[in-house]
Amino acid sequence: SKYYIQYAKEQFLLRWSQLSRLSEYGRKTTIQLIQPYHELDQFLVFIEHNLPLLKTLENRYLTNNKKDTITRDLFHERIHNDLLSQWQIPDVIRSSIPIWDDIITNRTLFLDILDELVGGPRMTFTSRLKALEFDPILIDYKVQLSLDMAYCALRQRNFKLSLSKLNDTRNRLDLCENPLIKSIYWNEIYCDVHLKRHQIQSTLSSLLSTLVAKELKKMEIKINSLKIIDKQTASLNSTYIQLNSQFSRIVIDFLLAQPNAYFDYENDNKISQAKHRQLEIYLYGLDNQTTNIQTADLLINELFNKNVNILKNNIEKQETDLQNLSTNIRIAKENILSRDYNELASLCDDYLRRYENNEDENNLMHNLFSDNNSNKIAEIIVKSILSSMKYGSNEGVKRFSRLLQIIELYPNTMESIANRLQEIPCWMFFDCLYQITAYLDKPIGLKLYPLIEQIIKFYPQSIVYPFKLSYETLQYSTNDPILKHYLV
Repeated sequence: SKYYIQYAKEQFLLRWSQLSRLSEYGRKTTIQLIQPYHELDQFLVFIEHNLPLLKTLENRYLTNNKKDTITRDLFHERIHNDLLSQWQIPDVIRSSIPIWDDIITNRTLFLDILDELVGGPRMTFTSRLKALEFDPILIDYKVQLSLDMAYCALRQRNFKLSLSKLNDTRNRLDLCENPLIKSIYWNEIYCDVHLKRHQIQSTLSSLLSTLVAKELKKMEIKINSLKIIDKQTASLNSTYIQLNSQFSRIVIDFLLAQPNAYFDYENDNKISQAKHRQLEIYLYGLDNQTTNIQTADLLINELFNKNVNILKNNIEKQETDLQNLSTNIRIAKENILSRDYNELASLCDDYLRRYENNEDENNLMHNLFSDNNSNKIAEIIVKSILSSMKYGSNEGVKRFSRLLQIIELYPNTMESIANRLQEIPCWMFFDCLYQITAYLDKPIGLKLYPLIEQIIKFYPQSIVYPFKLSYETLQYSTNDPILKHYLV
């Protein structure tokens, strides 16, 4: 094996030396070829250095010696630090499926060899101690590898392979060290596969018949019991939010275009009864067998409000749970929260725009925006845009001009911006200065002047040109004495 590894390394170095330094893609593709040999080398070194420990561990399992915790702790430390944590997953986009398959097959083989070395196949009885301590590590890592490959296949739009890998792991999720996290990850990949496939198979029936709605409801129950303690759990929670939003948008858009689509689905005799009532299950739970909603406007209203509540509740959960974590996690938190706030703003704004522009031909969104509901939704948009900017989002900056427009159309939202503007660094508004100066003669100008003063204090040159363009117009159009005072 060592001769084989050395030969492979020499061939790699020869090929590497012939590559152009300017060929970034070629270099990244070539360096992936050495990874399986490097991991084989790591595994052989691990076995050489830890063979006595593995024999001691085998003896411990054979004698069922629970008191020897030193051997157990030492093995766990070494397998994680010297082996599993050293193995990096290939690039999800750049690495081809064959490269993924080679690496995962090799790692699975290495773990099976470890199992043999601690007596797995040679034991004439089932060691409860081994089943409790050793087997979950192997199963957990193998399942994680398969799920990562399923995610890679999803990103590369190889949906058949992704579903195949999910099917292989489904019955082993409960045997993992952390079954809740693995189960949520499995659900998210499954739902994402079918939501992306739906972009090709564009009918409501084809989407609902995959039981995505039911899987999202199952995921909701799991997410509610998930504690956000690190980047992984925060990412799972955020992905759950995004998938719900994507599902709701798809269904709402279908109902707006084809109001009878769900009624036709429910009354289609070709679809088995087990696949009926998917939206009721999604909205009201797996145990609800009585509620039936087939009216398009009510479904749109319920789906929209449920999705907004999911976004708001889970964002609040993330902000609360990730308060006192390390710097790296805080950076991840800011990226995740800005993405989720942007999703909330985007969802509300997309349908509010349609309503404002009279794009609802069948008046199906009337209930959604009637009475004071439009003001409440406008306020959610304003708060979400400012919160995303607070966490450093460029997309939030791009939406700021829309925020100013919303405040002009819905004056009740004006009070929600004053304190939030102070939480955002003033330099983040550089790209919005032309829009801001154009609104200085409006009632919102009083809320914007403290921001302008802050920019003048720290970055005076940035405001000169935008202000010059607007100054003459502002002088003649402004009648409010307070606004005139600020202008002078």
